[in-house]
Amino acid sequence: MTQKTYSLLITFEQILNLVLQLPAEEQEEIIQQIKKNSPKEQTMKLSDLYGCIQDEIFIRHPQLEQPEREAF
Repeated sequence: MTQKTYSLLITFEQILNLVLQLPAEEQEEIIQQIKKNSPKEQTMKLSDLYGCIQDEIFIRHPQLEQPEREAF
């Protein structure tokens, strides 16, 4: 038996709306499956969040020197 793979374009909001139509027990089961299959520790580096803009129309404006801030 061969397994077929299909590609389905669906947004997170559409998934959420579908899940919210399910009974509470099934919603809880889906939540538990997501938690079980999610990474336990989500450590992100700043480089994961901030990327470079590779575009010739992007203009970087000069930034003024900022005084050092005191720690709280």
